[in-house]
Amino acid sequence: MGMMKYEIVSLASLITEKNLSSCLMIGVQSILATPNEIEKGFIDYHVKYNREQFKALKTKKEINAIDIFHTLDSITKIDALDYSDYEGANIIYDLNTQGADDSLFKLKYDLVIDGGTLEHIYNVSAAINNMNHFVSENGFIYHMLPCAGWVNHGFYSFSPTFFIDTYCLENGFELQECKLCFKQPKGQRDRLMFSSDCRLLNDSEINTLIADNITSGGVLLECLARKNSNNIHGYEPNQSAYKSNLWNNKKEPLEIDNKKLISFINEYDMGVYLYGTGVWGDRIINELIKHDLYSHIDGLFDSDISKAETTLRGKKVVYPSRKNLERAKCIIITSFRYESEIYERLIKEGFQYRIVKFSELV
Repeated sequence: MGMMKYEIVSLASLITEKNLSSCLMIGVQSILATPNEIEKGFIDYHVKYNREQFKALKTKKEINAIDIFHTLDSITKIDALDYSDYEGANIIYDLNTQGADDSLFKLKYDLVIDGGTLEHIYNVSAAINNMNHFVSENGFIYHMLPCAGWVNHGFYSFSPTFFIDTYCLENGFELQECKLCFKQPKGQRDRLMFSSDCRLLNDSEINTLIADNITSGGVLLECLARKNSNNIHGYEPNQSAYKSNLWNNKKEPLEIDNKKLISFINEYDMGVYLYGTGVWGDRIINELIKHDLYSHIDGLFDSDISKAETTLRGKKVVYPSRKNLERAKCIIITSFRYESEIYERLIKEGFQYRIVKFSELV
């Protein structure tokens, strides 16, 4: 595992700009540039670092990326995590392991760096969830991983959709950038070309870029995401391209499953709210009245400000402000058309309790 000059300088620049103080490196990364090349990058990009400490590094026979990051002014803690200590990691943990290790995941970092580890871990879902647990709220996670031309380098190569769909509001993250990185042939050291953000390109444009620019150096995928909230809901995404097609072609259901609705209501003694007072909201209220369960509903939310402070079947309708959402322990989305928008809004507002989607009722 190794980090190019570009990666080290760009991350050091991020650390300086955001005044980040702690960093976790997945694996002890070597450096694929000379200290002089890296220092020139620091100077060019106004990175704040200890010049005397950096000068001392140049006298050492072997240095790694952790040594480099230790010279940054704002960094007060930097750790390395690996499967074993053979490369000098100070946190030993198998990222294949399912489920959070509560004692270990109390450790939080402003920046987690995966400079080429995820592709070597068989259980990708467990590994990326484990990495994300180490990120502090408002902290960042960075990946530089193989995309194309890396046969047998690891178990996997990654497509942009993996990170676009993983680092979403439902998982408590906001994707900052996702770009293809084209390495130039040997002899053109550290010469890189980057695509536009992959979210701005369609699949055909991405495939054409790869076909036209792939070299013996292969194609990498660079991703940076920021953690908005520690309230991660364990959301495992479906691929957005297929999800969009299914949603656009989905027919409105004829009825809801009353057994499912009743079971959700009965899970909670209090704090149950319905979100949506349109056609389906009215139908669901009718079903609850039929089964003598409407009294279990504490109130109604609706994003239409004109409905705020009105009543529907004896229940007050309130606007879903962050303060009002604090009243709820469970929110049942009662809108077919706006299910996704409502769900994303609740996540963005930091709602951390049970959310029942409309699609779970049919």
